Amino acid sequence: MSDEAAYQAAVNAFFKRLVAAADAVDPDVLEADATADMVTMTAVKTGEKVIVNTQRAVKQIWVAGKGAGVHFTLQADGRWFDDK
Repeated sequence: MSDEAAYQAAVNAFFKRLVAAADAVDPDVLEADATADMVTMTAVKTGEKVIVNTQRAVKQIWVAGKGAGVHFTLQADGRWFDDK
């Protein structure tokens, strides 16, 4: 499997788990919308959003919300870790 294919498989698996976890929350509290490259989670009462998206060029996942962002890199063991 190429690096790109491994990255995409890991992203797909992570997004699937993320959306399943969000869907387990009361829909009056949290909504999640997904595309191939992004998951948007919205707090229903406040409208605040957290965006989780792919960064293919650097093979990372970026998470942003409330003016802050965190970058995660896929480790050899299949886990995503903050790159700082």
